[in-house]
Amino acid sequence: MPPVHRLLHITLDTTLNQGTTQVDAGTWTGNKTTKTDCPTSGAGQNEFSNSLNQHFQASGQALQQLLNDPAFQALLQNPGGLGTGGLSVQGFSPEGPLGFLRPLGVLPMNHPTSGNELLRGGYDYTNPNNPLQYTPASPYDLGFKWTANSQEAELLVNWDNGKATIWAHDQGGESLEVPQASQAKMTLGGSQVANADFSADWYYCNANNTHIFEPTNLAFTGSIGQTAKLNWNFSYALTEGSTDTIASELSLSTTGTNPKASISYQLTLNGDLTRGTDCFTEGFDVQSGSFTFTSSAGSDSFTFHINVTGIQLDQNGNPTRVDLSGYVEENGQRALTFSGYLDQDDLNGQDTCPGENVLLSFRDGALTAEQWLQANGYCR
Repeated sequence: MPPVHRLLHITLDTTLNQGTTQVDAGTWTGNKTTKTDCPTSGAGQNEFSNSLNQHFQASGQALQQLLNDPAFQALLQNPGGLGTGGLSVQGFSPEGPLGFLRPLGVLPMNHPTSGNELLRGGYDYTNPNNPLQYTPASPYDLGFKWTANSQEAELLVNWDNGKATIWAHDQGGESLEVPQASQAKMTLGGSQVANADFSADWYYCNANNTHIFEPTNLAFTGSIGQTAKLNWNFSYALTEGSTDTIASELSLSTTGTNPKASISYQLTLNGDLTRGTDCFTEGFDVQSGSFTFTSSAGSDSFTFHINVTGIQLDQNGNPTRVDLSGYVEENGQRALTFSGYLDQDDLNGQDTCPGENVLLSFRDGALTAEQWLQANGYCR
């Protein structure tokens, strides 16, 4: 019987707040401060590190069970012999079945026709040496068959599930067919193992009397798996008014894994969005916002609270310094506090082990985030 893993619940909460502080052209400063004295109680360095390692191990077990599920194995397999047998499928590439999910991810297809229609038709690669075309079952517009672990897999997509597709223009003036409501499903050996629903609203440019290739609302939900299942729910919304707001959420959770695991985030940004004469977004001046990240996989709970108290920008608007402070709670008890700043090398990825200017204060002492990462083998 496998060991019982503790539920580990991690919440990362980041708050950005401009408040009433005066801001110059190169600096964005908030009004939040957090006391970061070395705590007299809480976790020691080794205790905290061990708990975090247990979380990673439990999460890794759930991930491995997902990857071993037959549905995931089938989706990730590339059918062999693409392009052989005289069948040329426009828009198809050696990305395998995942390539057909690109339109659901709101990415334009490099379709060779002048109208850039969404891909349609059925493509059967169960015999990779003799690929065939077929007609997908109604109401699906796109079908794709292949063999995975001696079973037939099929992916089906309905581009206009209750709403017709529309034409949107990209910034280069090219028109693209885009979905407003789509649905997909996948079967393996005749049994359904995945489903997905996608919806989108596209910005309408009154100046040019056309939709543009820029969504104002997105939603993507679904699940995949036979025994170990991954469920997801993604949303994005842009609201324009006296204050413009971008809101996005994502949740991923497992069922049928031991332990169960999940991650999620919630993001809100408030500010001033600027559009050009072609209606496309030129910039977004962030004035306030919040970010929360949650991860679970066992029985302990960890809450990460981060306050961003200042952002310095260069002349191109890129951040060169982010001041932050906050604390971490374990099971409702404060485990450590931290304060400091991330410099330009930390922010642009040039520093392979960031955090030399962020001090972590544990019950039994203090060290920088860089030193903690090095001590626990996350970087050198």
